[in-house]
Order: sequence, then structure tokens, then C-alpha cells
Amino acid sequence: MKTIAGVMLAGLLAGSALANPNANHLDEVRSAAQKVRGEATALVTELKNKNADLSKIGERMRVVDAHANELKTLIDRLDFSHRDVTVVQRDEMNRLRELVAILGVFVDNKQTLLTTTPQRLDLLRAHAKGIVLRCDAIEKAAAKARG
Repeated sequence: MKTIAGVMLAGLLAGSALANPNANHLDEVRSAAQKVRGEATALVTELKNKNADLSKIGERMRVVDAHANELKTLIDRLDFSHRDVTVVQRDEMNRLRELVAILGVFVDNKQTLLTTTPQRLDLLRAHAKGIVLRCDAIEKAAAKARG
């Protein structure tokens, strides 16, 4: 009985992967967005401290930047032209591309703020919160695009 259920589950999973040729890739996008969100959430927490260590914050921002670049690379590799991609999936993948571009602006602005106005921890924290919100939206759009 367990074997039959396992075979049926494997068939369903394989069928859903066939329905969207980008399914595994979209899972990677969600995972990368979760990494960025996790680092940004930690940044928000660190920036609540009035005596925040700017070198730690700078290091964490480099990690956020690396994960955001990974996310952009993953988005660039999505296959929009595959015949099995539905209109809804294509729209969500376009939305993902836009969200990742906006996330890139937030990350770049945060890097600039960190070097030009490190004493403005409140402003840095607001940008980190913005990064968290964009990552949430990216994760939701990737899940919707996956189908």
C-alpha cells in the first residue's frame, strides 16, 4: 500500500514538474529569496541597537548583495518561451523579474547609505525592512509562477 501511494505521489510531482518546465528553477528562486530575507531580517534586528557595529552590518550587507545577485542570475535563466508555460506563469515570471530589479535597487541604495550616512541607523533599518518585504513578494510570485 505504501509503495502504491509513493508511486502515485512521485507521478503527481513529476506531472507538476512537466506542467511547468521552470518548476525546479522557481524553487531555487524561492530559496534564494529566503536567504536574502533571512539576512535582511537579521540586519533589521542588528540595526535596532543604537550601538550597532557598522563593520558587522557592512559584512551582512555584502552577504545580502551576494544572495541578491544569485537571485538575479536565477531570474535571468528562466525560460519564458517554453511551449508549456501558461500565460499566468509567464505573467508571474515577468512580475518576478520586475520584483528582483526593484530588490536590486533597494540593495544598491542600502550599500550607498551604509557608506555615505552610516549614522542614520533608522534609515538603514527602513531599507532593510523594504528588502524583507520585496523578498516576501518574490517568494509569493515564484510560488504562483510554479503553479
